[in-house]
Amino acid sequence: MIGEYGGSSWGTSGGLRGGGTEDFNKLRLLTKTLVKTDFQKDWLFRLAIDGEPSEFDLFVKDISYGVFETATDEEQYGSASIAWPTANQTMKITMTVRDHIDGRVQAFLKAWNGKVVHSDGTVGLPYGPDGYVRNVKIYNLTEAGGESLTCSYEMYPIQCGEVARSREKGEFMEFTATFVQFSTLVFASGAPAEGSGTTLSGSPGSKETE
Repeated sequence: MIGEYGGSSWGTSGGLRGGGTEDFNKLRLLTKTLVKTDFQKDWLFRLAIDGEPSEFDLFVKDISYGVFETATDEEQYGSASIAWPTANQTMKITMTVRDHIDGRVQAFLKAWNGKVVHSDGTVGLPYGPDGYVRNVKIYNLTEAGGESLTCSYEMYPIQCGEVARSREKGEFMEFTATFVQFSTLVFASGAPAEGSGTTLSGSPGSKETE
């Protein structure tokens, strides 16, 4: 073992002798580069929904989302395979949210979903005064106070829950909410219609949509 991995073999393989010093310098340079690199921090983000309450972001604990996904159709030619691109897939944003004691976050999501599907069995229109599609944006924040847009999708809510509650933990109540992208097509105007904005009911200084 010693003769195989130690002794002169270390010197010839660039371990502790010869090239070892060069490898150590490369490692030290890499370490310095990593320390100086300003990596994105996963907690520095902001969620914004056009035409909706700005305080919604206050209740968002964490988010997960896709940037892009391309559907493919794979064909075999002998022993070779080719994956043909067929479509851009719609993206989803899933988040863990907390709620105010008056339940305003769930009430807001329920009201939004009420524009998607109606109790009489009909489905709403994506655009217009009562349209259910809204721009959902995710921003990267910096510790210096700056921000930059990461992604922006036209979306609507498709799930609220499951709600998990426990008398044992004594923590804030949390539940998941999921938004889905309406279309991968780019339309001329994605802004919400005038008068479609609302606020979280019960929030200080809130004003209901007329």
